[in-house]
Amino acid sequence: MIIILDASTLINLANGGVLNVVLSLPGVRFLVSRVVRGESKSVVSAVDAVIADGIRKPPVKAPRLVRYR
Repeated sequence: MIIILDASTLINLANGGVLNVVLSLPGVRFLVSRVVRGESKSVVSAVDAVIADGIRKPPVKAPRLVRYR
């Protein structure tokens, strides 16, 4: 799946501290245009840091599945 990110989404993900988590979703490619990068100058360094880091998955424990009867 390919998801195109707009400036508002990119800024909200970066400011919310979940950019790395979202960009690490398996089987998903994200596209950001030059125009969006220009509109997102306040978070471009965060985006570049995630890309430079290799977009690694954060160390998060998988949630336990609970069955209800």
